Parts: sequence; C-alpha cells; structure tokens
Amino acid sequence: MKQYKIILIFPLLILFFSGCTRYMYWLEDVFHQAKHTHQDSPDPISFYVRCARLYDHFTTVGHFDVLWYADEVRHRYDTLLAEQHCYDSLHSHDQKIRRNNGALTFFILMFSPHIPCDLHLSDRSGWSVCLEINNKVYYPREIKKLKLTHIHRCFFGRHYRHFKKRFEIIFDLDESKIPPNAQMKLCFNTADKSTCVCWEFDNSGHLILEPCPLRDVLLYDLYPDPSTCSSCGSSR
Repeated sequence: MKQYKIILIFPLLILFFSGCTRYMYWLEDVFHQAKHTHQDSPDPISFYVRCARLYDHFTTVGHFDVLWYADEVRHRYDTLLAEQHCYDSLHSHDQKIRRNNGALTFFILMFSPHIPCDLHLSDRSGWSVCLEINNKVYYPREIKKLKLTHIHRCFFGRHYRHFKKRFEIIFDLDESKIPPNAQMKLCFNTADKSTCVCWEFDNSGHLILEPCPLRDVLLYDLYPDPSTCSSCGSSR
C-alpha cells in the first residue's frame, strides 16, 4: 500500500516543481519586491564590526556588537545619505563629510540579561569599558545613549536587534596616532567577568580588512595569555 502511495505522490511532485518558476513570476508581479542597492559588491563597513558572545555554561552573560566609527565608516555613511536624499556628490563631499577630530568613536549594541545592561562613567555602571592599544589602556571621555539611523542599522546587519541597548563611546585618541602592527581591543568588564573585541593593523598602520566571524567566549576561557588576540575578538 505504501508503494502505491509513493507512486501516486511522485508525479504530483513533478507537476508541482515544474510549475514553481511560473508561480515565482506571478508572485513577483503581484508583490513588487524592493530593489536592493549595492548588492553586487561587499560592504566594506563589515570589516569594522566586531562581535562577542559571553556565556557561563548555557547561561548568556552578555552580547556585544561593536562598530568602530572610523573615518572610512563616516565617509560611507555620508555617501549613502547623499544617495538616499539625492544630494549633489560635490555638495556631499564639501558639506557632509565629517572626521573624528582627534577622537575614537565606537557604536555599541549590548544585551546583558543578568547584569544591569548599562554603560556610563560612574561606579554604579553594570559594565565598564576601556580601550587597549598595545597594552596601553585608555578610558572613555564620554558615554551616551545612541539613536541609530536606518543606515547605521544596516551597518550592523544581522547583528542589530531592537531589544539591544545602544551606546556611543568616545575616547580622546586620534585615529592617525594608532601605530603600525597594533592590536586595538575594546574591553567590557565587570568585577569577575571580561571580554574584548579586537582590531589589528598591518605594517603601514592600516586596518587589516578581514571579516569577523562571531566568537563565543566561555567564562572558563577568561584571563588567558594577554599576548593572544585575534582579529575577531578575544577574552582577557
């Protein structure tokens, strides 16, 4: 009996799949799909995004998605903004392009279900943050809540979620002062937990443009050899 059912189902499947193309054309005609711009070229902004997930066994301690808002990212933002609003390209270059002006800026998406999910400069902050460049530590000048535009959300890509808290962190350090072969780490700390995301630079002082895979950090991985650091983040 089962053999007869399989024999009957098989030609039905053939008829169904043979008509799939026709159904797809019909769906495209009825439900007009939005056109994606710049889909043929990889987005260079993804090289500036770093992510880390911190776990205690099966318990989530924190999710951290960081966009280094470097001059290249600012330039890309202004270019996309000009295209969206049909600005003149020359006007966009003269009026819209902004620089960091002696500061390093980071955009943070953060989720921490069991520790207060906040970042500020007082001692009551659930998490603290610092910047390390070749083992030299810098502390933030300013931390403030962030309202992301749609373009900023696109920069984060699939990492953006509406429930994540958003912060902007500014350090008093000029981007041009980052030395060659440097390792730049942005570290998130509590009294007993820590994780970092990392960017690495080549001999010329340029960012190594490598996509950053998501890295999971377990608590028993904490505080390894501080000389180790990967392009997609490390714990310390």
